[in-house]
Amino acid sequence: MNGVHYLKALRLLIWATLVLMAFATVFDLRDSDWMSIQSEERFRWISGFALWALILFQWCLSLGRLVYRAKGSKWDDWVEIHQNVAMALPLALLIHSIQFGYGMLAILPLALLFALLFGWYLTTSDSPRKWLTWHVLLSAITLGCSVVHLWRVVFYS
Repeated sequence: MNGVHYLKALRLLIWATLVLMAFATVFDLRDSDWMSIQSEERFRWISGFALWALILFQWCLSLGRLVYRAKGSKWDDWVEIHQNVAMALPLALLIHSIQFGYGMLAILPLALLFALLFGWYLTTSDSPRKWLTWHVLLSAITLGCSVVHLWRVVFYS
């Protein structure tokens, strides 16, 4: 995909996901007939696992960056993979849950989407260093909240 078109598509996808989730939360669309699949336990497990796998893969790529740099390799080869996975994350989030939850379940998707947005700024900005801190911080919050969410779902359901 052309870099400019990719970046426009990612930005649009992030904002569309935020708006759609806000709309679905306000109008409580999770209980509608056409979204009933998200209430099925097996669907939640499968979609949650897919979302978790994408988040972990992003972190593996990021941590791999440190190893590659230490060995003198260039991260640029992996950036495209990192960005392509970023394109899949908003869709995986919508498939797993169409609306925000309460408390941590509101923070988790917001942190993920804003981490993606700051990653977009990181890619398009003339001074990416100022966006890197926010991108990493929100990504860490996403990872932490997803671990807590996974722990609660697996051990307390």
